[in-house]
Amino acid sequence: MKKITLIVAGLLSAGAVHATTFDATGPYRMTDCELLNENVTITLSANVRAGVVCTVGTGVAVGTCHTGGRTAAREVEILVASTDPNATPGTLVSQNPPVFETRNGPVVATASTRQGTVVPLYPQGQACTAAIAETQATARLTQ
Repeated sequence: MKKITLIVAGLLSAGAVHATTFDATGPYRMTDCELLNENVTITLSANVRAGVVCTVGTGVAVGTCHTGGRTAAREVEILVASTDPNATPGTLVSQNPPVFETRNGPVVATASTRQGTVVPLYPQGQACTAAIAETQATARLTQ
């Protein structure tokens, strides 16, 4: 987690990353992300938190979690970045054999323009906040 934070801090200081958090429905504008060709509205259900990250040259990623979601300990599969040279950068895959860990905290559903699928990430021991959702979205672009 410290490595991700340091990477994000370095990119933010260089102006390469724009991260926005949402505690409720709100606008995400072209001025927030030069990759957008029109302003959009991030629409959230009650108690859902979100984070959106935009990185020129890498893409856009979104992370969401629900404040009332499950946080109890559970076994989850740990995905890793694909080593396939033909895979889209940022593609997360199962390990061979699959690796499972016990995690507690929210599940953060993430998606990115690099890999269009929704992938759950599990920040260990964290509560669901917009900042956690944004951190997990950033992880999708830096893996």
